[in-house]
Amino acid sequence: RLKASCGNITSRTMIKTIRKYFQRRRERSWADRYISDSYLEYYTDLRLSVNHLTDSKISLLFKHLAGVCSLEALNLSYNHIGLNGIQNMVPFLKSNQSLTKLRIGNNDEINTKCFRLLILSLHHGGSIKYLWVDSCSIDDISALKKYFLPNLRFLALDYNNVRNLSSLEKYKNLDSLRLRGNAIGKVGCESLATMLQDQSTRLRILDLSYNNTIGEEAAEILAHSLKYNTTLEDLSLINCNNIKERGLRAFLTILVDVSSIESTYNSNHTLSMLRLPLCFHPKSNRVIHHIGSALVLKLTRGKSYHDIGRAKVIEYQLKSQPKIDLCRLQGIDCPSSNLFIEIETVLLPDMLAALAGNNFGHSDLYRMVCTRAPDLVSLVSKPSMS
Repeated sequence: RLKASCGNITSRTMIKTIRKYFQRRRERSWADRYISDSYLEYYTDLRLSVNHLTDSKISLLFKHLAGVCSLEALNLSYNHIGLNGIQNMVPFLKSNQSLTKLRIGNNDEINTKCFRLLILSLHHGGSIKYLWVDSCSIDDISALKKYFLPNLRFLALDYNNVRNLSSLEKYKNLDSLRLRGNAIGKVGCESLATMLQDQSTRLRILDLSYNNTIGEEAAEILAHSLKYNTTLEDLSLINCNNIKERGLRAFLTILVDVSSIESTYNSNHTLSMLRLPLCFHPKSNRVIHHIGSALVLKLTRGKSYHDIGRAKVIEYQLKSQPKIDLCRLQGIDCPSSNLFIEIETVLLPDMLAALAGNNFGHSDLYRMVCTRAPDLVSLVSKPSMS
């Protein structure tokens, strides 16, 4: 039948016609195998990753999906989707009000233009909460600013070529942000710092691993933004190999500031996981050791702000060796008898009572009071007692 329809044409043209015929047949069989109109209305989670989906197959898929209102999760990662495929998705994404999860990463042909069209479509839909667009060819995410996604909680943009993150500053409801393997440097970290310093932010997890463009200054900007942050619990900087001792010391100071008792007590007690690049310099390793000790202290001494602050004061203000070591690392003078000078005399009993407790015992506190007795005596107003 195919030969009869071809008539008197050249062999090369016939071969092309035969290939097109079997390609259309394969596509129809693919649609029949994976998609059935009678069941689509019941789908809530459609997983089509690693299915060699091309733009033409995406066209068939979304023709079948037209009018489906039950779909909540769609996985199209590890395929061969490009601009035409995204264009075929637009009507469905604009009209769908139930889709909350979309995975479309590991599609090399998805570039900035595709990303812009995708975000525009999701903006009209308005329901998306979890979005994976990792391992694509995106270098500009400004569409996120122009077409705001109000319900977005999780965003993965790993392994693209993103530099500027200012478009993310207005996303206060983001809970988790993954930016592995991009080109984020000082400018990008300034935008992240703006997010982290905003009191309305909800960001708990931030992954910046494999961004070798994050150097010392960028690391300091990130660290300083955590001074008053009370939401970020997990920060990953694995293989950010341009972060050296200066950047590491900035994170240590945020976790345990030994410049005063008050500063130690009011250090950041929220961060519980900090993944850092490997360092082989002895001084950098000491900094990392103290960072790890501070994080362990948080995990083992309770979750309340007061309990963690008290534990840090006892560990890094009352124990001489840790305090001396941290003072040297943070470039702070460490006099031998200035512990009580900064405390109001009338507050000393309350402070000592607050520091003592069953969790820590009295041995350290007792030894500290004995060794600091001259300081305590010097604070007593003898004329007022006569």
